[in-house]
Amino acid sequence: MHKTRWYYIAECCCGWTSALHSSDWEAETALKTHTEQQDAVDRVREEAIERSDRPPSEIWKRHAAEVIRATALALPLLTSEDVWEHGLRSPDNGSPDGDALGPAMLRAKDAGIIEFTGRTVTKTDRPQRHNNPKRLWRSLIYKEQSQ
Repeated sequence: MHKTRWYYIAECCCGWTSALHSSDWEAETALKTHTEQQDAVDRVREEAIERSDRPPSEIWKRHAAEVIRATALALPLLTSEDVWEHGLRSPDNGSPDGDALGPAMLRAKDAGIIEFTGRTVTKTDRPQRHNNPKRLWRSLIYKEQSQ
């Protein structure tokens, strides 16, 4: 704690400083709250890293391959969003974001089902993806539906 002429300021080793407080107790409380919040953020980050480090099962990988193939048969151009819309289930490795879909899309590329167009799109209906860029893929197996 630092005391200015009339106020107290709390400082954390991470560089955070509190607003001015009229008592030492208020400054200590602000520092404690900040530290608890940082600990919570660190726990969430570590859990996310652990989740993403676990690979999905072979069953999920086959499911993803089937849904990617079905999507590529139905659409001439597709993104991971389209694969989700065609019925992809969340990976069984605990990742709610479906980070395992990227490697599944690359396996589909290697299998000659899709190819990267060199373009990306950001539109998403899934808020957890925050409009992050997604690759635009061209289907190599697209079958135009006759009407």
